[in-house]
Amino acid sequence: MKFIKLMGIPLVLLIGYTACKKSKTYTKSKTDLLTQKSWKLAAARSKHDNGNWEDIFPFIDSCRRDDVLNFSISSFYSIDEGLSKCFPADSQIVASGSWAFDSNESQIVLTGNQIKSLLILSEDTLKYSETGPSGWSTYTAEYTYIH
Repeated sequence: MKFIKLMGIPLVLLIGYTACKKSKTYTKSKTDLLTQKSWKLAAARSKHDNGNWEDIFPFIDSCRRDDVLNFSISSFYSIDEGLSKCFPADSQIVASGSWAFDSNESQIVLTGNQIKSLLILSEDTLKYSETGPSGWSTYTAEYTYIH
């Protein structure tokens, strides 16, 4: 009985210590969220000027829909062909270059000053828009990627 009492005291102290121990919460930075895993296209839509949004995902070739977008912590990005290539002789890497956030991390700037305006960047979703001229109008496209 004395042995049980002696063993019970350290056990109670250990349980009490671990119960009071505060857990640290770590908020991931945008760089962490962007670079932690590869991204695959899940949705795409576009519009001209102030027109209605149109789902363009079905019109993207299946060999492009499985491309993999990678961002590295060392500010390098690449687009990999994925499992299916559009042309067998093509390189596995479709595009690559450097990337950086703008000063307030609301845009990703790729090599050649390609600007992607962030709409969502979370643990499992990357959604951005890009805008440019298209004939006499302005073209806006939104792309949603998931892991």
